[in-house]
Amino acid sequence: LQVPHHLSLVPNSSEDYLLFMWVHLKRLPQSGARQIFLSKFDAKNRQGFSLGLTRENDTLRPIMFWKTAEGPGRWYLFSELEIIWRKWFLIVISIHRGRSLGLYLAQDGEKTRIDLLGGYDVETQGNLGTESPLTLGAMSQSGFRGSIGPFGVFSARRFARETKSIVKDLVRNPAAV
Repeated sequence: LQVPHHLSLVPNSSEDYLLFMWVHLKRLPQSGARQIFLSKFDAKNRQGFSLGLTRENDTLRPIMFWKTAEGPGRWYLFSELEIIWRKWFLIVISIHRGRSLGLYLAQDGEKTRIDLLGGYDVETQGNLGTESPLTLGAMSQSGFRGSIGPFGVFSARRFARETKSIVKDLVRNPAAV
């Protein structure tokens, strides 16, 4: 699925940004491989972001690439996660005022737990300048096999304190967003 470029899809330094998507994996990445399922990356200018999973033996971790025109770009590795096989999970990227990158995960189930899987300071990177489309799901050679459920983007001034509450609402009723 590709969403054409729009300024609201790109994080900026004056607003908080939240991108969420429900994911259902049919296959986990092989050991030593990456499986990318979200990307807003301009290959020509080599800038933007991508999100996926990486696996080393039995350890599964989210991984995110972040590159602006000003910064060197790099892959950010987040905390190990446990995904219940063939269950839907919610993954949320939060960026507060263009400098604090965070990643949340919640599984669909009776006792839903929301985990903050880590965060990084990306302030020195600057703003993303990509005009590429937002791509969700399988991309050429991404390794992703599965389904994408509801997804969306929030962008507004200073909602950092409400992030966990927003994530809880997304878990309780994803179709109501």
